[in-house]
Amino acid sequence: MKRILKIGSLFLLPILLNLFAVNDLESQEKGVQKALQHEAAVTLKLIQVYVTDKEGNPVTDLKKEDFFLWDNEKQQKITDFETHVFVFPKKEPEPAQAVKIPEEVVPSPSPTPMNRKFFIFLDIQRNDPIGIIKSKRIARYFVETQIQPGDEVGVFSFQPTAGFVLHKYLTTDMEKVLFAIKKARALPVVLNWGVPMSSGGPSWGGFAKPLNVFYYALEDLSVSLQYIPGIKNIVLFSRGAGAGAKEMFDLLGNRLASANCRVYTVDTNWRWHYLKGYFESGPGSALKQLAISSGGKPFEDPDDVETIAQDIQQMTSNYYVLGYYVEQEWNGEYHEIKIEVKGKDYVIYAQRGYFNPKPYSQYSAAERRLHLADLAFSDAPRSEAPMPFSLEGLPIPGKDGSRLVLLSEIRPETLEEVFLNDTEIITLVFDEERNIIDSGWAVLKYESTKHTPIHHYSITRLKPGLYEGRVIVRNLVSGKSAIGTSSFEVPEFRKSNLNVYPPLLLIPEKGSFYIKAVKEEKRRKIKTLSLNELYPYLSSRHSPLVKEVDRSEKNLLAVLRYSSGSREDLKIDWEIELFHGPSGRNIPLEFNIVESGKYEEDDILLMEIRFPYIEPDIYTLNITLRDPNYNLEAVTSRTFRIR
Repeated sequence: MKRILKIGSLFLLPILLNLFAVNDLESQEKGVQKALQHEAAVTLKLIQVYVTDKEGNPVTDLKKEDFFLWDNEKQQKITDFETHVFVFPKKEPEPAQAVKIPEEVVPSPSPTPMNRKFFIFLDIQRNDPIGIIKSKRIARYFVETQIQPGDEVGVFSFQPTAGFVLHKYLTTDMEKVLFAIKKARALPVVLNWGVPMSSGGPSWGGFAKPLNVFYYALEDLSVSLQYIPGIKNIVLFSRGAGAGAKEMFDLLGNRLASANCRVYTVDTNWRWHYLKGYFESGPGSALKQLAISSGGKPFEDPDDVETIAQDIQQMTSNYYVLGYYVEQEWNGEYHEIKIEVKGKDYVIYAQRGYFNPKPYSQYSAAERRLHLADLAFSDAPRSEAPMPFSLEGLPIPGKDGSRLVLLSEIRPETLEEVFLNDTEIITLVFDEERNIIDSGWAVLKYESTKHTPIHHYSITRLKPGLYEGRVIVRNLVSGKSAIGTSSFEVPEFRKSNLNVYPPLLLIPEKGSFYIKAVKEEKRRKIKTLSLNELYPYLSSRHSPLVKEVDRSEKNLLAVLRYSSGSREDLKIDWEIELFHGPSGRNIPLEFNIVESGKYEEDDILLMEIRFPYIEPDIYTLNITLRDPNYNLEAVTSRTFRIR
C-alpha cells in the first residue's frame, strides 16, 4: 500500500462541544497559510420585537411608522416590516400569520428567516426524579401543542457526571426533538450544599461546586449563542440556585439578554414552591431573577402545564420584524440597538444588540466548539454552507463482533477553499438514537493536500443496527468546512456455511493518499487494523471507488471477503450483475479472479470486473455466491453513480 499515514485521535467525549483541536493556533503559524479576505457589503439586518401593554397582553396592531430604531446611537431607516400574529386555540394552534408590507429597497442577498428558536434546557443535576418527570411532561406538551411550522428546537441538559450535554441541535424535525427529550436521562444526585465554592467563582455563599459549573455552563452558552441570528428562547427546567445566587444570576440574565437570549424558567422544586417568600427571597429567587433579567418570564408551578406552554407561546408568537440596511464589517464588534414605539406606554422586548461577524481565526474556544457542534449535529448547518464529499460505510460482520470501515474520498482540487491551510478531520458515528458511539480526530497538513485523492478511513467495532457516519473537514485558519455523510446497516452475523460481505471497489488511479483515524486503542497500545489488512491487494496503481465512478472506466477491481464456514468441500458458482433501478433491468458482467488468499477465517478474492458502455445513472452491483450441492446462497452489493 502506498503512503499510509496514521494520525493521533481525540477520544470519544460525553458531548461534542468538548471536541476541539487545541493545536490549531500553532498550525496557523506553520506552513503555507493564506488569509481569507472578507469584502465589505451592505446587508439587511432583521430585528425581532415583542410589544405588550402594561398587563402583559401582546400589542399586534402597530405599523412600521410607529417604530423608531437606533444602531449604535444612529437612527436607522426601517425599510422592511413584518407582523406575526398568532391566533389560539390552545392545543392545536394555527400557524403564525406573516403579513409583508412591500417597500422599495436596494437588492441584497436574502436574509436569514426570522423563525422562532427554542432551546429546551433540562437541569437534571439540580433536580429529583419527580422534578425530572414534571420537566419532561411540560417540554413534551409545549413541543406537541405550541410549536409552529418553521420553528427550530434544540435540547440540552446539565448532567451530574457529564456536565453540559447537547442532545439535539436546532432542528425543525419535532419527532427528533421529542425523542431527544425522552432520552435525556441520568440519575439525579443529592447536592452537598455545605461544600465551599472554589476560589474565583461567583460569591453567592456556601453552595457546592456543581452550582459553579452550572453557572459557567450558562455563561458559556450565552457566548456561543450570540452569533445565531434573532432571539433565542431558552426554556430552563431547574430546582433553582438559592437566594445567595440571586445577584449573580441577575448578572447572568443580563449577559444572556445581550446575546439575545430570553430565558423562561420553570421551578421544579415541587415540595417548596408554595412556601411564603420562596420566590422573593428564598431558594426560588435566583431562578426567578434570571428570567426577569433576560426579558423572559418565571413560572412557579410545574403542574400548571397548559398555562406555562400557552404563556411562552403568547410571548414568543406575536412579534414584529424590523429590517434596515447596514454596512457589514468583519470585526466582531458589538452594536447596541435601541427601539422605541411612539404613543402609548408599551413594554418592548427586543434584542439589545448584535455582533458583527468576524474571521474564524478570531473565534474564542467556546465559539469554535459551537461552530463544530453546528457542523456535527445540525441537519442544515447555519454557518457558511459546508461543501460535500463522498463517504461510504462497509460493514464486515463476524462472530466476535462486526467491524465497520468508514471510507471517504476527498479531492482538494474541488474543495479549494477548505484546503488553503492545515485542516482537521473529525469522524463521528451515530447510532439510531443519535448517540455518538465512536469518534476520531486528525490533522491534515497543507503539504499533504498536494496528493489527490485523499482517502480518510476509520475502522470501528459495532453491534448490529442502523448507523450514520459523518466526517467533517475544517480549515484551522478560516473555518471553511466540508462534510461527508452516509447511513448504513450493520447486519446480524449469520451462523451459516456461506457469508459474503460488501466489496471494496478499486479504479485505476495513481497517487492515493491514505489517512487512518486512530482511536483510543492506539493510545492504549492495543493493536489496530489497517485498511490493507481488511482489504488486501491495495496498490499504488489503484484508488478506492467511493459513491461515484466515471463511465470511461472499463474495468473495476473488487476486493471481496467471504466465509465458507467449516466446510471445505463447497463448490461455489459466482454471478455478478449490474442492476439499474429506474428501468428494472439486470446487466450481466464478465469477470475473472485475479488473486485469492485468506485472512483470519475469511477467504479473500481480487476480482477484475469488466463494464460495458452504459448511460450515466445510479446502479447497484450485485455479487451472488451459490453452492448447488448444499443449496447455499449469499448475496452482497454496492451502489454507486456512474457519471
